[in-house]
Amino acid sequence: MERKSEGTFVRENIITTDDDKPPRMVNWTNNKHINIKEPNHISFTNDYYWYYYWGSARASVKVGRGGEAGLSSGCWYYEVSIKESGTCRIGWALPTFNPGESTDVKLGDGGDSWGVDGNSQKKYHATKEESFTQSWSTGTVVGTMVDFSTNKIYYCVNGGPLVAAFTQVLADQLYPCVSLQSRCKMEVNFGPVFKKCPAGSFGLNPTLTRSQTSQLEQLFDTHKDPETGAISGRSLLGLLRNLGANSGNHPLVGVVPWRINAGKLLTLTYDEWMCSWALAQAYNLNDIKRVTAEWIKETEDDDRCFANYYNYIFRYLKNANASLSPPEAIKGWQLTGVDKKWKFFDLWAAFVNEKKAHITWSVWDQFLPFIKTIGPDPSKFDENDMWPLFMEEFFEAKLKNYK
Repeated sequence: MERKSEGTFVRENIITTDDDKPPRMVNWTNNKHINIKEPNHISFTNDYYWYYYWGSARASVKVGRGGEAGLSSGCWYYEVSIKESGTCRIGWALPTFNPGESTDVKLGDGGDSWGVDGNSQKKYHATKEESFTQSWSTGTVVGTMVDFSTNKIYYCVNGGPLVAAFTQVLADQLYPCVSLQSRCKMEVNFGPVFKKCPAGSFGLNPTLTRSQTSQLEQLFDTHKDPETGAISGRSLLGLLRNLGANSGNHPLVGVVPWRINAGKLLTLTYDEWMCSWALAQAYNLNDIKRVTAEWIKETEDDDRCFANYYNYIFRYLKNANASLSPPEAIKGWQLTGVDKKWKFFDLWAAFVNEKKAHITWSVWDQFLPFIKTIGPDPSKFDENDMWPLFMEEFFEAKLKNYK
């Protein structure tokens, strides 16, 4: 990324904006009945004649899973305050969703968009209409989050729990988008301040002032490796030590790359650094210490957040390889803390080393359900369950006759 003194700091295929201005809503449909006023206030004409007409607006920012070099990670969130209740749909859309000047096409009509209407408690995608549990009215703050790790879209109301509305959202890039009819008024918020930002997610406003840019660049230049131009290798480990990592298995060693969505093992690039701390509202070392401590706590307290972190670690450590070597896999389990959560981890680690077998995604993915099923009692292992062969061999060798 070319350095600049201030503005929005984006990342190719991760988060990009139409221009260097803070994210805002734009009239996607060119519909003359959609009114957009700063800051992100959207309304439809109050003329009753147009009651059954629709208009749509999208954000000037889009998010993605990272392209070929990405790790299919990242959760992105925005909120909508309902100022005057009316028929509307809130959600996400592919860049191909373009209603043009149509007054009938709306979010969720086709396979390239996903939307929920809290007035009717319905969700819409690919011409399908289904019931949905959440509802909203005037004064409600609606939040929606896309999770590229699990390919799901969630919703919440007034900072409450997330509820999954859509699964198998196999999109590479998405725009925040709303569709509305007459008498509906709303205000869209891309962050950084929210009613409640879900654990493990970012808002959509990577904007920095001149002073904030200067502080972050000084930190980056202090820690960067002059040969790579990035914070990498020993320089990254030095940064992590300054943040509080006192060992190679400290949670910071995995959590920081995960939340920054680092695309390469032991490397933080300039654009990863600037964009992520802009989103996290951390502009100096003390800010970063505070935020990273919060990130660790989220992985400890939130199951969804931990699962995303756990899955990222496999992709991060394997780098360009198809699987993890025994030392890499054991280090990964230690980074995520599962070595302290399961009574038989030492037996498992010894078996992995004895077999000298590389750990594939199927074994890594099934490890958490496996240890949850068995827990401290080997008798809970069921031979009829469809576990990977490696786990069945471990049970036979280490747990079958355990006393």
